Amino acid sequence: MADENSSRWRLAHERVLRGWGQSELSRRSGLPRSSVQAIESGRLTPSVDTAIRLAKILECSVEELFWVSFRFATKFV
Repeated sequence: MADENSSRWRLAHERVLRGWGQSELSRRSGLPRSSVQAIESGRLTPSVDTAIRLAKILECSVEELFWVSFRFATKFV
C-alpha cells in the first residue's frame, strides 16, 4: 500500500480487527461517524486530541495509527 494511504489503512484496519464498524468507533470515541469516515478516507486530518483519543480507544500508539514515512514526508519539504 502506498505511503499516502498507510495511516488511513491502519485506522480502518485496527477498527476492523476489533469487529467494529465506523458507527461503533464513533460511539466509543464520541466523534461523529462522518468524522471517522472522513479520517479513514483521508479527507480529514485528526487533531492531536482526536488522534490521542483514537489511539487510546484502539489500544495502540498515535505513531502506530498516523505515522507517515520519512520518504513520503520529504516530498513536501
